[in-house]
Amino acid sequence: MRSPPKPPVPHLGIDLTADEQALFDGIRTENGREGPFSDDYGSHVAELLRRLEARGAIPAIRLRYFTDAELNPGIRRSRQQVFIDNGCDTREKLLTSGNFFRHLDYIVRGPRVPTRLIARFKEHAATALSEFENLRRDVRAEVRALPQAPPGVYLEDDIYMLALESGLDLGEARIIRTDVMSVMAKSRRSR
Repeated sequence: MRSPPKPPVPHLGIDLTADEQALFDGIRTENGREGPFSDDYGSHVAELLRRLEARGAIPAIRLRYFTDAELNPGIRRSRQQVFIDNGCDTREKLLTSGNFFRHLDYIVRGPRVPTRLIARFKEHAATALSEFENLRRDVRAEVRALPQAPPGVYLEDDIYMLALESGLDLGEARIIRTDVMSVMAKSRRSR
C-alpha cells in the first residue's frame, strides 16, 4: 500500500539572478522613498515579473493568491479585482500602484514570518498524517511570543500564505488565519 502524498514544503524566497536582484533592489529602494515614482518604476516591476514568469520561478500558489477570490478571506473579490475596482484597470496602473509592492514583495520573498514558524510548517508538511490541532496550538503560541509585527507586515496574511504554501487546504489555512487574528486582538487589548 502506497503512503499518501506529502503536502509541499513551503517555498521561501525565489532565488533571483543578479539582474533580477538588481531590479528588485531598485524597486524596493524606490518604493521606500517619499514622493512619486520615477517614470521607469512600472517598467522595472513589469520586467522583473516577466523574467520570473519566463523561467517559471514564481510558485503557482503565489500568483493564485493575487488572482483568485477564493483565497481572499472576508472579501468575495480577488486582490487583483480590488485593484481594478479602485481604478487600477490597466496593467501599467496596477504595477505602478504603491500598494502593489506588498504583493510583489510576497511573490519574490515569500511569507514574512518568524523562522520558527516556517520550521514548524515544514515539519507539519513532512508528516504523512497531519496533526492540525497541534499545528494550531504551536502557531498561536508563536504569535503570542512575538513582541509585535514589524511595520508593513500583516502577520495574519503572511501566516495564511505560509499555510497555503505548506499544503494546508483552504479551510485549514483560514482557521489558522482566524487563530492568528484572535491572538493578535487579545494581545492588543492587554497592552
